[in-house]
Amino acid sequence: MLITQRLEGDNLIKEEQYEKARDWFLSYLDKNPEDVHSLYVLARYYEYCEEDYAKAKEYLKRLYKITKIEEYKSHMEGLSDK
Repeated sequence: MLITQRLEGDNLIKEEQYEKARDWFLSYLDKNPEDVHSLYVLARYYEYCEEDYAKAKEYLKRLYKITKIEEYKSHMEGLSDK
């Protein structure tokens, strides 16, 4: 079930229905606040689709806090320049 749900959000992205995908991942994240896939997708969405760098940084910060992957921290710091 979890995989099927995740694919639904990803399929919306593949269909270029970005706002619907955003809403789906936000809803999914409400129920699963530490889902790294959803956090990553939302960070990218806000960075590239809305150019809302503050929101993108919020999701990257959460990703880094959960995963401790330095790439997320570096990316977040890079957005500070925008």
